[in-house]
Amino acid sequence: MTLRFGSEQSLQDQTTAAQFVGAMLTRGTEKYSREQLKDELNKLGATLSTSSSTGKLSVYIDAKRSTLPAVLDLLEEVLRHPTFPEKEFDLLREASVQSLKKGLTDPT
Repeated sequence: MTLRFGSEQSLQDQTTAAQFVGAMLTRGTEKYSREQLKDELNKLGATLSTSSSTGKLSVYIDAKRSTLPAVLDLLEEVLRHPTFPEKEFDLLREASVQSLKKGLTDPT
């Protein structure tokens, strides 16, 4: 599923922030921590991932028909009640920095 967000004016100079939105959505909600979300998805035998770029959020779900309603309930929680935990943002930012540093030394 692809969701569009923002306008040309609201997204101006927000490219980096927009790229972090997708990754941050599954790192905590009002009801679930990152680990709790992961545990719930494991119980359901499902996969839920989100990614984003400027003005675009992509959601990928892999679930059996019988567990799809529960996975969609989790998706609703992720999309409507994210908390964007500062600790998780710091971890994501550090991973991004490390990836960029690796790119400076690894020619591939």
